[in-house]
Amino acid sequence: MESPLDLELSEAARGRTERWALVAGVTGCTANALLVALYAVALPGNDAYDWTGPANDVVGAVSTLSAIPMALGVRDLLGRPGRLPGTTTALIVGSGAMAAASGLLVTHVIDLRVQVAVAVPFLMTTAAWMRSAGRWGRVTGRLPRRLSRAAEVLGVGALSGMAVTAAAALLPWGSPAQLAVGGTGMALAAGAYLGLPVWQIELSRQLARRPDARTTHGVVGRATVQAG
Repeated sequence: MESPLDLELSEAARGRTERWALVAGVTGCTANALLVALYAVALPGNDAYDWTGPANDVVGAVSTLSAIPMALGVRDLLGRPGRLPGTTTALIVGSGAMAAASGLLVTHVIDLRVQVAVAVPFLMTTAAWMRSAGRWGRVTGRLPRRLSRAAEVLGVGALSGMAVTAAAALLPWGSPAQLAVGGTGMALAAGAYLGLPVWQIELSRQLARRPDARTTHGVVGRATVQAG
């Protein structure tokens, strides 16, 4: 049975994860909607929606930074198993770099090519963290099984999609095969990343529904004493 100190730490991690996962998820969904509007409405020639580009960068930076305390909370909630601490550290570094790149893009200090160069390793790190968090959430049983499976699927899907997209560069440029392979990879990766903020919101909702470990510990302890 966990000690009172362990329970306090677990509850602190759960509360932190619940709050920041909700912030990251809501702002992430908003950023994704702005990105869709940018490519579907603004870039085709509707100048009235040019603001969606900078807005996406700003809101996306908020979501990216909010994922840092969320990831730390998940790491602590799961007991820092396996490679999760390492992938969490990598995620923190990548998130900071990505948020900084977004801010510099909005203020015209860097151009889009530089931001993309930062975004690719950041997205890979995010996918690796999702896969690791899902795996250890399932192994430890400290996250709902379906939620853990979803994290693994999203992480593997994003990494696989990026790998397929990279492989398309080896095919003849502009060929039907390259377009087909590259399009498939991009669709797979995009689907996974669009699902990330939805997963974050569901993580917050599931943690909010779970019973307080301290209360459960107290009930079990009292029942044991009475039974004795």
